[in-house]
Amino acid sequence: MRLVRPALFASTADASALRDRAETLPYDRDLLAAGAALPLRDETFLDALVGAGSIYFDDRETPLGDALLGLSHFEAIRDAAVLLGLPLTATASPKIAQLLGIPAATCPPDSAMPLSFGPVRTGLLVPRPDLPPFRTPARIYADLPSRRYLDVERRVGLRLPKDRFFLPTLSGRLSARRSRPLICYIAASSWPARKDYGARGFALVARRINAMTGRRFDHALIQGLENRRETHPPFVRLPRKSHDIASLLGLFTQATLIIGNDTGLLHAAAMTKSETRLGVIGIYGRHSYLRFTTGDCRQYAISTPFAQAMALLDLSPIRDGFDDARYPHAAPVRRIAPEFIAECALRVIEGDL
Repeated sequence: MRLVRPALFASTADASALRDRAETLPYDRDLLAAGAALPLRDETFLDALVGAGSIYFDDRETPLGDALLGLSHFEAIRDAAVLLGLPLTATASPKIAQLLGIPAATCPPDSAMPLSFGPVRTGLLVPRPDLPPFRTPARIYADLPSRRYLDVERRVGLRLPKDRFFLPTLSGRLSARRSRPLICYIAASSWPARKDYGARGFALVARRINAMTGRRFDHALIQGLENRRETHPPFVRLPRKSHDIASLLGLFTQATLIIGNDTGLLHAAAMTKSETRLGVIGIYGRHSYLRFTTGDCRQYAISTPFAQAMALLDLSPIRDGFDDARYPHAAPVRRIAPEFIAECALRVIEGDL
């Protein structure tokens, strides 16, 4: 494949590109029932889980996106405890606890074993860094949530119950029903200079979609949590109280399509339960769209050539020392034409993939 232009990818369907780089599981989980014993296990990890009694999801010093993708590890620990018949109390930081509906604590309780996802990870139950993709005869597990879930599965030596989606499903505060289908645009970013398509860019996308469809859609711009900056046409004005996480999840539930930067709110959108949503499209400039995604079958990626290379080689610009700033012809997301993003959006809406 020649990586010469941005392209649209289905994040799960394109994982086959990593087949030769994936580690083969020593068992076929598709043929095993939940709870089945696996060939090997990590006795140290298993002993730590048996003796834990309480765990705490510690996302301090952790960006929202990293914390959300880390929830598969948290889910795997809880699933393993159920299969083993272990009493396990789970708490989390207030932000994550609100999303999961579990008790909140601002710091780990004295008796709890922390599961940390920031730059400093301590404890026997923390996720291992730099996990490879895994493979079975039927599937490549390339997304980070599936890698972490299956790593816990291997370490406890039991086939865990989740099959296709390894993250919890989120729900939010529903708002009034809308008269027209809604497209949301997420302009928040942890690194605006490198990862942000920009409010102006998304406005051009929205206008192009209007021109191509005869204005069939409403468009909403989201510029971050608690961000109440005024928006202007073609974006509808959102209520001033609609920028907390619960309200944004409710808005995502109503959206037909969500387009956004590669950021935490994009992952939150893909994790939100919705019966009407047709897809979530992330715009990737520097990170792998195969690794840094939720694994939902309706999540897609528009990827620059630089991010395509990171995906197909399973590389990370930080871990492997690739500075995307040195590839100005291949990495900036703002080089992607709004017309191309609009065309991709309509392909997802119309099922033309």
